[in-house]
Amino acid sequence: MQPPESTTPLVTSRAEVLAQARRLESEIDADPAGTRLRAADLAEQARAHHHPEALVWALRALAVLSRHEGDPAGAVAMLDDALALARRAGLATPGAWVLASRSVAQLELGRTARARTDASAALRIVDERRGDDPELDDLHARIQLQLAVMDHNAGRLVEAEARYRSIVREVAPGSANLVRAANNLALVLVARTEYTEALRWAQLAVDGAARLGPSLRSWPYLTRALIEVQTGRLADGLRDLERAARASQEAGQSPGEYYVEYAETMRELRLLPEAAAAGRRALDELAAAGGGLVEVDARISLAETLLMLGDAVGAAEQAETARVRARAQRRPGAHDRAVLIAVRARARAGDAGPADLAAVRRAAGRLERARELGSAADAHLEGGRLAAALAMPRRADRHLTAAASLARRGPLSVRLRGRLAAALAGRLGGVDDDVLRECRAGLRDLARHRDALPTMELQALASGHGAQLGELGLEVVVRQGRPPPCCAGWSRRARRPCRHGCPSSHRSRRDRPVRCRTTASLRVRSRRTVSPRMRPPGSVR
Repeated sequence: MQPPESTTPLVTSRAEVLAQARRLESEIDADPAGTRLRAADLAEQARAHHHPEALVWALRALAVLSRHEGDPAGAVAMLDDALALARRAGLATPGAWVLASRSVAQLELGRTARARTDASAALRIVDERRGDDPELDDLHARIQLQLAVMDHNAGRLVEAEARYRSIVREVAPGSANLVRAANNLALVLVARTEYTEALRWAQLAVDGAARLGPSLRSWPYLTRALIEVQTGRLADGLRDLERAARASQEAGQSPGEYYVEYAETMRELRLLPEAAAAGRRALDELAAAGGGLVEVDARISLAETLLMLGDAVGAAEQAETARVRARAQRRPGAHDRAVLIAVRARARAGDAGPADLAAVRRAAGRLERARELGSAADAHLEGGRLAAALAMPRRADRHLTAAASLARRGPLSVRLRGRLAAALAGRLGGVDDDVLRECRAGLRDLARHRDALPTMELQALASGHGAQLGELGLEVVVRQGRPPPCCAGWSRRARRPCRHGCPSSHRSRRDRPVRCRTTASLRVRSRRTVSPRMRPPGSVR
């Protein structure tokens, strides 16, 4: 097979080689495939001309494209060579660009400390030279964005939000930096369940990316899909997932992150076998690309799906692997979500004890301080259940009350978990009226959501969110000796959600009024995270 024809004319001038090499930076997003050919050609020409600066720019472009294609380890190797060359030649500014790009690749590999070291070193160079070179303003914004991403991934959402808001004020309208900052700000707001504002920023990112290259389009579509699915706009969310897949394919990007998002959408729709299959496909793709941050998120997602399918052993294995790797990456948010799933799996097997309750309490506190409200509510609910199982009613009540309070402003699955927590607290206190009130409110909310779904199958599967609410209500009316029609009505409410099966977290014998094998998932993910999901996309190249 003949090699592809070069798209870069052979040049003889050293100045022309350098000019074309520097232009590669602006071409990466618009034409990744063509840029790879041009960068490879220019690297050869730079070597022929013994031009170190042109070679640094060409190697950096090739490394960025390798990272986009799912090979961050290969990107780091090329950037190591480029940085060594820049330092030997005394090229401070190109060296800063290389450091910033290597920081992104290191972060994708989960090497958080190295990523922050590279970003800080690049920022020092930029601050020293920015006054003499206005072009460094763009790099300054990118590095600040990368530091915000690291705060984001570490669970420091308040600091990350402040940086993102500062960046969107600093950068030019319609720029790639604005798209990245707006997208990531939307993910922070998702973690806080501020969906209205999050959708505005996601829409801004989608609109801006549409005018840029395909490599920037997939992330905003995924973020908007996440918001749409979490707020009940399922058809819109599925369409955005398809758009994200097309954009990722056009840009030649690894499909691993797309499969993570797709798996979580399928799980939200209760299509659990499909969610598990997509989750395993995501892990295969990400492992082939070198793993890193996204692999940890994919393992957490798959663990949650497996637990919902009743595979507690598989869920515990994936969660424990994710917990260890998240700890090594210094990502407390991801670590705590993995802890919760691992404890839930042990509780399902009847092996959870006081040490697990203490771990859940610590995780809930960290998540709440980080303002990951959906995940914090989930942690408190699990803590309440486990404390009740361990005969600690006061601790159980504190956890359940906190879960109910945190969940009030979340999406449907979060609100239902809050209603469930409040109902369990009512039952713990022996207040039947509170139990029935919370069950009725949650099931009404579920009915409105279910009726908006496009097919009967999805309507039935979505009812899995409310299985336990129906059961708790049925338990009360049976115990109270209500008339048969009343009992029959609650029986239908309890059976209808369980028709297709829905997963359950651990419940004690006392917390199991009617046999049910499944409960709803809660975690608000952000990629991209985040969750979630916090795994925001890389900010610089």
